[in-house]
Amino acid sequence: MLDPKRPFYTFVREERQFCAVLAHLLMQKGPNLGAFLNVVNARTGSSYPTEYLDEAEIYLEFAFLRDAWELLNAPLSHPGVRRTVGALASINQAKHTRIRLLLDRSGLTDFDIPSAADPATFNERFMGRAGRSVKHDISSPGRWSIPAMLKHVNGGKDVPFGVIEALAKLKWCFNIKPDLVLMLPGQPVLCVEAKLESGEGTYPSGDDAEALRRAFPTYKKPWRQFDIQAHLFGKLLAVSHTQIVVSRSAARPEDLTWAQVFGAMEMESSIPFVSQLVHQNKSLGIGGS
Repeated sequence: MLDPKRPFYTFVREERQFCAVLAHLLMQKGPNLGAFLNVVNARTGSSYPTEYLDEAEIYLEFAFLRDAWELLNAPLSHPGVRRTVGALASINQAKHTRIRLLLDRSGLTDFDIPSAADPATFNERFMGRAGRSVKHDISSPGRWSIPAMLKHVNGGKDVPFGVIEALAKLKWCFNIKPDLVLMLPGQPVLCVEAKLESGEGTYPSGDDAEALRRAFPTYKKPWRQFDIQAHLFGKLLAVSHTQIVVSRSAARPEDLTWAQVFGAMEMESSIPFVSQLVHQNKSLGIGGS
């Protein structure tokens, strides 16, 4: 490499690297998952069980809505299956039903949407001209456009801010990927955001933010990343959840530091690289210099 005396693990700064190491340690047989939950319980006042954890599920970059949407296309994913009119109609009806459910959970029970039988019109409502060109498949809400919705929803006239807010949050929830999600039977979902040097993200940005400012002059404050994650779990997935941040220095009383998390972990069952990364990385700040 550039300097053989300076291994990359001593200065890597990618947050996903540390999140992957955390997930690796939590997935091992042994005391780590229980020790981690003990730390979480102490900081958040939660009461997650700390033993008999064999049914735990741990996910990196939790893209639930995105992947559940793709599952609706499964009937056409098998070799030799033809995209017949009937098969597409069935899939589009399933997609229409899914969107209707998510809109209802978003509080838009009276919000009218085009028929599943006309995908082009449906897509145009939420994507504008680009959607009109998608003639055979109802597109994922992750592709919706705020400027297009401002123009086409309700004919572009007097669109309530609350409606656009709910539609925008639905779009963002299809695109967000919480860093690490821990699921235990009968327990609140634990959503972990891993931070090293970056701050909390906000929504919207770019053209979406500018379109909102033009349409609603009183709009000023963007939505926090935590707000969108809470909407995903609490509203769209309708599950109880706990959100925490792991960072170098906990900004809130309920958050954790990397030192607290990794300090509770047993690393002898992993290759030496894991302990070297944790204890010698400069940016992590546990033991590196």
